[in-house]
Amino acid sequence: MSDELPSVRIDDVERERAVAFLRHHLGDGRITLDEFSDRVGHVYAAVTNNDIEVVTRDLPVVVPRTTGMPAPAAASGSRLRRVVNVTVSIFSSSQRKGRWRVEGSTTAVSIMGSCQLDLRQAEVVGDEVTIHAFAVMGGVDIIVPEGIEVVMQGLPIMGSNQTAIRDVPVIPGSPLVRVRAFALMGGVTVRSRKPPGETKKLSHEQRRLERDARRADRHDRDRDRDRGRDRDRDGPPTRGLDRQPPPQLRRGIEAVAEDVRDEWTQLRSQVAPEGTVTILFSDIEGFTSLNERLGDMQAREVLREHYRLVRAELLTHRGFEVKVHGDGFMVAFDSAARALRCAQAIQKKQWAWTAAHPDTPLRVRMGLHTGEAIRDADDFLGSTVNLASRIATAARGEEILVSALLKELCASSGEFEFDRGQEIDLKGLSQPHRVFAVTWA
Repeated sequence: MSDELPSVRIDDVERERAVAFLRHHLGDGRITLDEFSDRVGHVYAAVTNNDIEVVTRDLPVVVPRTTGMPAPAAASGSRLRRVVNVTVSIFSSSQRKGRWRVEGSTTAVSIMGSCQLDLRQAEVVGDEVTIHAFAVMGGVDIIVPEGIEVVMQGLPIMGSNQTAIRDVPVIPGSPLVRVRAFALMGGVTVRSRKPPGETKKLSHEQRRLERDARRADRHDRDRDRDRGRDRDRDGPPTRGLDRQPPPQLRRGIEAVAEDVRDEWTQLRSQVAPEGTVTILFSDIEGFTSLNERLGDMQAREVLREHYRLVRAELLTHRGFEVKVHGDGFMVAFDSAARALRCAQAIQKKQWAWTAAHPDTPLRVRMGLHTGEAIRDADDFLGSTVNLASRIATAARGEEILVSALLKELCASSGEFEFDRGQEIDLKGLSQPHRVFAVTWA
């Protein structure tokens, strides 16, 4: 490719061709699994041919086979690394990391020791690699990049076989890693690479936030119980929204809430996702009219209930709260599937809340898109964010709309149901986009 070529928008066929091109260079040892994972993410986020050229410019051009698939090229002066067949640790520890080559299968044996195979920088040849792991009163630790499909089989005897793979979409064209594990009073573990910024232990601030959240939940339960007693004693229900705590108690609660918000703001910048992210926008349909009908004070209490409901699900599904503007949220996730689960959970919880409060119905609409976003401190910018925002604007109350790319990433798992989709014009965008509604009820 040449830098002088005009910028032309590409389609999915060209993206798949680029993925196949990278797949052959992975098998030929020119790029590692980790590099393959990163580059494929850029390919699927690419919009023009120049975006593809940036990802593949340092790789030699290959000659297509008769099947139309590119064939590996022989780089002048390149030397293939020796294939590693066995890694053994007996009463000691051994590591296989960095640039090493595996083809077909490899074996790891740990006898009263520890053995680690790190595939992130490995040169993997073929569509599938099998790892035979034997742990006898020892441990075998296997590390793979995120987005690599792993199948673990085997029988532990007075031991354990464990997988700790991050819930992210499988990278198209990536090799399958099959682990056949035998653990006798030992353990075999397969885990994916941790994302940047993720810590192994909870920090002091995180523990304080969790304690504050539990206290807030207890306060909400006590308040609801007291309101129930008031309704039983005073006669017809008043929904409790017009009842306010004493001024002194109210000021104390608001002061504690302000401290929690400040600590949460400091914590957010430590756990924000990087690279390819899924952006979710939400807002409440017709909230301006609802605010006018209820009045500012009562509408504010209703909105706080919505905040509490949404933030509880963000905590459960590890969503990063970017910002809140009025009745709308902007959230970032490092997993497209987890973002959809969170959106479904919010809709279900909000629907249940509305069923219990028919006088103040809240109908939430959501829009999601996956791609590369520009990180700016605690904010995200770029076309990925803009498209997610426009999709949310096109959604109706109680509807979850997603982009075609996000649908393709999650549809293969069979976990989610989508409609047939529709072409819509989005405000500020020159071309129509196809969006899909996600079933959640």
